[in-house]
Amino acid sequence: RASMRLRIIRIVFMIPVFTACSLLSVAFNDAALYIKPIDDLYEAFALASFFLLLCAFVEENDVERQAFFTASGTTKHFMVCILL
Repeated sequence: RASMRLRIIRIVFMIPVFTACSLLSVAFNDAALYIKPIDDLYEAFALASFFLLLCAFVEENDVERQAFFTASGTTKHFMVCILL
C-alpha cells in the first residue's frame, strides 16, 4: 500500500534530517538553538509515522483496527493517560 510506503519513507528520512540538523548546528553554533526544534519536530513526526505503521500491521482496515484495540482494552488505558 502507498500509505505504508509513505510512512516507511518518513522513518528512513529521520537519519538525513538528523544529520543535516547536526551539521548545521555545528557549522552555525549561534543558530543551534533555533535548529534543534526542527530536529525535534521531525523526530516526533517520524515516531508518529512509526506508530501508525505498527497500527497498520496489526489490522489494515480502520474498522477492524478500532475493534481490535477496543477488545484488547488498550483504549481505556490510553484515555486514562490522556486525562491525567
